[in-house]
Amino acid sequence: MYRWISVMNMKKFTFALSLMNKPSAIFYRLGKRRLLNWVPDTIYVKISYKGRMGRPLNLKNPQRYTEKLQWLKLFDRNPLYTQLVDKYEVRNFLKIKGEDMHLVRLYGVYDSFDEINWDELPGSFIMKCTHGYGCNKIITDKDQIDIVSLRRTVEKWMKKNPYPVTREWPYKHVKHRIIIEELLDNAGELPVDYKFYCFNGNPFCCKVQYMRNGRKYQNYLDLNYQDLGVNDTVYSSHEQGPPERPEYFLEMIETAKQLSAGMKHVRIDFLGTPEDFYTGEFTFFTTSGYSQFTRDEFDFELGRQIHL
Repeated sequence: MYRWISVMNMKKFTFALSLMNKPSAIFYRLGKRRLLNWVPDTIYVKISYKGRMGRPLNLKNPQRYTEKLQWLKLFDRNPLYTQLVDKYEVRNFLKIKGEDMHLVRLYGVYDSFDEINWDELPGSFIMKCTHGYGCNKIITDKDQIDIVSLRRTVEKWMKKNPYPVTREWPYKHVKHRIIIEELLDNAGELPVDYKFYCFNGNPFCCKVQYMRNGRKYQNYLDLNYQDLGVNDTVYSSHEQGPPERPEYFLEMIETAKQLSAGMKHVRIDFLGTPEDFYTGEFTFFTTSGYSQFTRDEFDFELGRQIHL
């Protein structure tokens, strides 16, 4: 017993030392626990940017993409954005825009885990929260669900709010719900993600994320589907390059143009299968504005597309 306690204490001590060497990690954890809610957004964003990027944040004359995303967090407060980041409410926006034909089939939306009627669901589906990112669960066989474990996971989702730690204000007032949608099949793999970086209705480039042999890869491409020779730290690129350009690539570009019109910047995400594409998400602050590009100039190239 004493040996176990000493091992546990040593792990905690080692973890504490690692945090001391990374002040940004301490700042992140305090924000996540909502202990910094009293800090004004501008000050919080400046401290966070310096800690994450290793350089001061220039808000008076921002040049980089990552800097301008912080400016947009603070000063571009279009109330429409709250609807667009809500994975359920965005469906109404897409219907008004005439893009409901590209919506993934909806099985249900719920205020709590207990509301889910499992008998009404198909054998496979994807479960998400409506109010954040990084909260999704792929179910390939409903009969194999560990309900206790899944409930624990979903209840953690429902308590999450990205705003305190990122200050991405559109998420602050999104209603916390569970959404269940059709699980798209892409020849046994996850669908290909096509993420279009759009500026006032003009797509500039597309980040393609795809699966190869059970691993995820990505490439940044121009609108002619040519590699831009840049990457970030999320995934690496595959030596064989991205999947072949889909027949509907130009249609996705036109859809992204329509959906992003009037917005200084938004990333429009689509899910692609061999047959068709589906509208995924609206993302206003990619990686919360802390992208680390393998070619630093790309941070400025994207930044020049945003006119503040």
